[in-house]
Amino acid sequence: MADALPPDEHEALLKKHRALQARLERDKTYRGSVQLMPPSTASHIDGSGADPLIIDGPFAETKEQFLGFYLIESDSFEYVTEAAKDLPQGISHIEIRAVNWSSGF
Repeated sequence: MADALPPDEHEALLKKHRALQARLERDKTYRGSVQLMPPSTASHIDGSGADPLIIDGPFAETKEQFLGFYLIESDSFEYVTEAAKDLPQGISHIEIRAVNWSSGF
């Protein structure tokens, strides 16, 4: 995880994030970003029974962790993929996903 990096590497990682945010702000496409707390702080709700059950701890059975996300507003998939290339590489995979703004859930 990023927090386990040596201080100089962690600062270099944050510098890349700040540069991307500044570019997206200049382009007026930046809508926000969030860094999530470690998976050890997670809980999940099992709604498969009659009463939802709240369970402490992460649920995902995976070695990968969702660290956060950027919300970018653009009609261009190419623009978003180019922006994603500016994210720090080497510690994670990046998923690009569209958002449906029209109706919520």
